Amino acid sequence: MPGYPAQIASGNAARARFEAALTRLSPALQFVGATSDEPTGAFSSRGQKAVGIDDLAQSEQDAVIFAASAALVRLERSIWLLDRPESSTDERSAGGFVTALASLADDLQLVVASSSPNVLAAVEAAAVLHLAQ
Repeated sequence: MPGYPAQIASGNAARARFEAALTRLSPALQFVGATSDEPTGAFSSRGQKAVGIDDLAQSEQDAVIFAASAALVRLERSIWLLDRPESSTDERSAGGFVTALASLADDLQLVVASSSPNVLAAVEAAAVLHLAQ
């Protein structure tokens, strides 16, 4: 994971895509770039002091990984398999998080395994497949 911020910081187009994706997934999180304490890249959460990715909350770390993947891999016309995306955020925000993930690329299809009512409510009913337990 430490390579992502360094790769993003070195390319203007990738950095712009990353910052836009990060804003969609975690609006309170900002990529600061390289600092003396974090030469591979630092982040500021809710305007706090910049820290490395390991010092972020788990949900923010997940947002960084998803945003970096979208910026570096370019997910257009892709299928992304997600297992329990509600573990990347609180239950109330889970549906919005999945909606934000789906907006990261044109023609990106998500296949999501979830039992979250908020995730289910965020997608069209025809797109939901219920599996017996």
